[in-house]
Amino acid sequence: MNNSDLLTIKDLTIDFLTYDGTARVVDDLSLCVNRGEIVGLVGESGCGKTVTAKTVLGILPRPPGKIVNGQILFKDQDLLTLKEKELQVIRGKEFGFVPQDPMTFLNPVFTIATQMFDTHAFRGSLDIDLLQYLRVSRDKNRRTEAMQRALEMLQKVNIPDPDRVLQAYPVELSGGMRQRVLIAMALMEKPSFMIADEPATALDVSVGEQINEVLETRVREEGISVLYITHDLGVARRLCDRIYVMYAGDIVETAPTRKLFEEPKHPYTLGLLKSVPKIYGEISRGIEGAIPDYYNPPQGCRFHPRCPHTMAVCKQETPALAEIATGHQVACYLYSQEKRAK
Repeated sequence: MNNSDLLTIKDLTIDFLTYDGTARVVDDLSLCVNRGEIVGLVGESGCGKTVTAKTVLGILPRPPGKIVNGQILFKDQDLLTLKEKELQVIRGKEFGFVPQDPMTFLNPVFTIATQMFDTHAFRGSLDIDLLQYLRVSRDKNRRTEAMQRALEMLQKVNIPDPDRVLQAYPVELSGGMRQRVLIAMALMEKPSFMIADEPATALDVSVGEQINEVLETRVREEGISVLYITHDLGVARRLCDRIYVMYAGDIVETAPTRKLFEEPKHPYTLGLLKSVPKIYGEISRGIEGAIPDYYNPPQGCRFHPRCPHTMAVCKQETPALAEIATGHQVACYLYSQEKRAK
């Protein structure tokens, strides 16, 4: 782990054990997020991006999920070896999380003020009993401090009339306002690392653009490292310093953002770029076919059934992620004959 690395995932492999069999949804995945860096994890829906995020956060449902192999190093600590209480402390003090569906994560029966107070007062705590909750929630000094912090954060994410919003229930707010509230809650305890899981997907284009702008402004000013999950390459190009391209549980290409867009190499990356809608010029084209069945994936490179450049070796062995230029790695036999056995 380099001194600049905040989060490093090494050889992470995750299976889902179901009645239909075993599905390998993340296969030998490695990535890193440096301090103060926004890193994109892009790919089609169903590629394993959210499963990876949930594993980092320690909220992967187990069962059916099973971590077969790998390490998740955060500040040199392997999160996969920690007890739940130790992980909860780190998650509460160091991590922020912005999900893609704000209505799922905001409790509809409590006001925004109550939820932001609970986030501030009990973050990183386990097993809070009713008596302890009542004692803390009735502490006037703690409540005043928490509400001041909540107002400050709501103002920073450009929410008009934050006093009114604090007293509102989630159902009384628009989708964009709810997402801003979640960003404010994620940043309330000044985390060093954040995962943003397609935070603008459920919103219309104009509101989603505003949400991404608010998120970028806040994390850049606070110096927070971010793993930004998206299927929108346009958003990734604007927000991210580096990008990992994920397909069917595998990282198939990674590079600094500008390099990736100027010189994409993997056929899947090229297909994603061709799928981006264009204002002028040729009509956008999708990638033929679909993500493979995880219960019975194709042998060799998982992308080969959809690839226009498939060779015999692609159907037998999975290509290793090999460096073809400084910071630019690609897993494709068009650029490397290095192999790794499954």
